[in-house]
Amino acid sequence: MKYKLVVDSSCDITPDVMARTGAVKVPLVMLMGERSYIDDDNLDVKGFVDDMVAHKGPMRSGCPAPAEYAAHYTGDDPIFVVTLSSRLSGSYASAVAGITLARDQGHKADVYVFDSKSASPGQVTIALLIEELAGSGFSKEEIIEKVETHIKRQQTLFILEDVTNMVKNGRMSRVAGTFVTALHIRPLLASDGDGNIVRVDKARGTAATVKRLVEVMGERCSDMSDKTLVITHCFNPDMANYLKALAEERYNFKKIVLSGMGGLSAMYAGKGGVLTAF
Repeated sequence: MKYKLVVDSSCDITPDVMARTGAVKVPLVMLMGERSYIDDDNLDVKGFVDDMVAHKGPMRSGCPAPAEYAAHYTGDDPIFVVTLSSRLSGSYASAVAGITLARDQGHKADVYVFDSKSASPGQVTIALLIEELAGSGFSKEEIIEKVETHIKRQQTLFILEDVTNMVKNGRMSRVAGTFVTALHIRPLLASDGDGNIVRVDKARGTAATVKRLVEVMGERCSDMSDKTLVITHCFNPDMANYLKALAEERYNFKKIVLSGMGGLSAMYAGKGGVLTAF
């Protein structure tokens, strides 16, 4: 089935999938004091992360305007949109509002917007599933049903190598952040299934935390044979590859995909952060 794929810039889709699907990205904006950074292909992600580490104050993001989505709601083919969790951003609401705007401009706008209830790797699993289902000849309605079922069952687990951003943005107290850093404790976090971030466990040291994350995968799902594991990282390929090796050794994932993060995901995960979804 022919279709069009639109994602926001939290979806850290790999270049080969972008090329295969013809996907287009709608950028969010990261705000750091008086500076703003557009999360598009022109962003120097490493430079942004360096600025983020040096910045002492809180950071926030700005979602795309409905018109930015509407600009891509053209043509006669069905359009699937995959956004960052509506619990974390207004991107989903803007994508939905863009449908009315595009139709008012005379476009067919046969659009369905998926709220990933996740971020970075969770959005990638959805994009890959849409590609697989469309390639297998499923109808638009069947794709929507199967992807929504996947979203309800999807697991998102992640490790923060540095909790500084959580402290700066008020998600963790400064005292707790100092305690975690001093003792080399790594929090293991997850989506609660509705797009909210919750703590699952903690461990001392990176290796122990990665091993615990892989254990939790098995506690949450007994059969991985029909699942794709996506791992995204913020300039931490060593941890990402270690996690991949442990997952391959322990489980029978259909496929494992690794990708670096863009700016928006890096802002949430912090330098060294690693996210997984399946």
